[in-house]
Amino acid sequence: TIDSYVRANPHFHLPEDDTAPVIMIGAGTGIAPYMGFLASDKRQQRSGEMHLFFGERTTTHDFLYEQELNDWLESKQLTALYTAFSRDQTEKIYVQHVLAEHGDLVWQLMQKQGHIYVCGSKDNLGRAIEQTLQNIAMTHGNMREDEAKTWLYDLVSQERLHQDLY
Repeated sequence: TIDSYVRANPHFHLPEDDTAPVIMIGAGTGIAPYMGFLASDKRQQRSGEMHLFFGERTTTHDFLYEQELNDWLESKQLTALYTAFSRDQTEKIYVQHVLAEHGDLVWQLMQKQGHIYVCGSKDNLGRAIEQTLQNIAMTHGNMREDEAKTWLYDLVSQERLHQDLY
């Protein structure tokens, strides 16, 4: 089950501080741990914002957990849902593109001691999200490239950037 997955993955857990903002980024089945987060969040009554960036191929065939996500949005348990369906238009739009579009928000949430979770393909998602986060730090944090890389490393060492890449 999703809950057992979250319990079995010690690096992938909600922050102890229930006021800390959470940014969840996933593509395809990478959404699974976030469903566990949201299900457990209901029991814990977190007060911190929870933002989900989710990507898949098409809205009609691949919008995993659409009803549950809409229910969590309606109940305000999920603050916001940002989707990227790469095959719904001529130009492919991936989750990293949507993340970049909301770079100012991502930067603001990270300044509030936010946590970022990335789950999905190491080759496709991991590198693209890392580069996008670095670009966000350079653009919205006015950092040089080396400072942005250090910022990402610092997030990992502070256990605020969590990755489950396969």
